Amino acid sequence: MILKEDCQVMLINSSATFDILYIASSTKRSYPDLGFYELNFLSYFACLMSLYDGNPTAEWGYSFYKNKDGAPVSSAIAEAVTALSESGEMKEYERYFGIMPNGECSLEVYKGFSLLNKRMRYLDAACDCLLTDSIVSLASTLSLDPIIKESTVHSLKMLNSDDNDSLASLHSQFDIIRKIVGLQRELFVPAHIWIQYLKLSNEDDIRRSNCKIATD
Repeated sequence: MILKEDCQVMLINSSATFDILYIASSTKRSYPDLGFYELNFLSYFACLMSLYDGNPTAEWGYSFYKNKDGAPVSSAIAEAVTALSESGEMKEYERYFGIMPNGECSLEVYKGFSLLNKRMRYLDAACDCLLTDSIVSLASTLSLDPIIKESTVHSLKMLNSDDNDSLASLHSQFDIIRKIVGLQRELFVPAHIWIQYLKLSNEDDIRRSNCKIATD
């Protein structure tokens, strides 16, 4: 039996450490290894599902920023992945990462902490969307969310911040999803429908753009 006090001290940011281990464990059957940016996208998706559930941005525990391509990245995740690789809890191969048996062991211990345990609801919603979308398709679609899209246009750096005006657009979309699905015990349904909503909205934007070009 592993006791919490015997567990290796949580590395860097405990929330980011838990999230990476949980994502890697939950997706390993379909994706034994995930790229660094894929881990960031899934963590970011889980963060958005926390916002959907009514939690404040600060409660997530770490921040995301856009990179030069507008993708969400977190320094906390980068530090956690590096530390987990160095400790042998994850294996690294050319910027792809997979969970190791001792990483699974650490994850089971971390699940016993209530502050981390409650994150599983949001991480499950993000990971379960890989049942209907490939990781490439899901990451591409998430880059269409209003926070990333508007941050790219206006050069806003911090994504999950109360100071980001794009949050209003995100919550407007979430309000639409809530009206469609009502109360749901699990978040997979609203998460999946929101992803489809982003895809359809982008197709409409492209259609309108093409129509405008054709009429000019």
